[in-house]
Amino acid sequence: YVPQIAQMPARLHPTQWVGDRATAFIEGQGQSGQPWMLFSSFIHPHPPFAPPNPWHKLYRAPAMPLPFVPQDATSLQTHINRFQNRYKYRDQGIDQNLLRCMKAHYYACISFIDYQVGRILGALEATGQLDNTLILYTSDHGELLGDYNCFGKRSMHDACARVPMLARLPGRFTEGQTCNRPASLVDIMPTILAAAGTDCRTHTLDGEDLAEVAANACGREYVFSQFAKGGNAIYTAVSERWKLAYSAPDNEEYLFDRVQDPRESRSHAGVAGYTGAQNAM
Repeated sequence: YVPQIAQMPARLHPTQWVGDRATAFIEGQGQSGQPWMLFSSFIHPHPPFAPPNPWHKLYRAPAMPLPFVPQDATSLQTHINRFQNRYKYRDQGIDQNLLRCMKAHYYACISFIDYQVGRILGALEATGQLDNTLILYTSDHGELLGDYNCFGKRSMHDACARVPMLARLPGRFTEGQTCNRPASLVDIMPTILAAAGTDCRTHTLDGEDLAEVAANACGREYVFSQFAKGGNAIYTAVSERWKLAYSAPDNEEYLFDRVQDPRESRSHAGVAGYTGAQNAM
């Protein structure tokens, strides 16, 4: 969690390595005429926040926004947040200049990934496969980066639990459309199967085809998330309007209004007037 410059040039960086292998694979499939699947997994922007030179100069630390720390942020921290802050040595005070530098390097890591994604899309287009390929772009988690005076990923807050979910396939997804209905990583498998014109014959899937979710043809109201490691368990249910989280070590619930308070600055759990929403979630 100390921002740094990668100890290798960009051409040898792990992010570039994945981009190189992905584009080479796509180019090799261009004339095969056979269906294929490619899973390109970038480690960054996972810490260490170490973009290669000169990408670390793309964002300047003094210009970066400070983390989001609402009033009484301590009340929004769960046991796992306090645990993470301690073992990451981030519970002994806040250095705002360091936090700005962390964010600058984190953004630089993301931009270097974006560059590789552009190369992958370019390879698809150059080989005539772009419009016949389902493209899904997502992640496993985000990063608190000092929000709520917390660091790491093990939290119910959107800063680390809400991830990108982008899909492209002409004729199946409408260009430029955005959708506020909740989605989940368990939706990836049924989305791929549906686009390929098949399904899973061995067991029932928990997810939904994202094309149906985007077309409002899916009746699902909630998606779920859980993190459990030892006694540090947290469970979350999310609808289009509400988010309810339960932290087992704290034995406490947190209720957020995702429409009126999208940055999750206060919990409404246990507050009069919100009992109906809390019970429903």
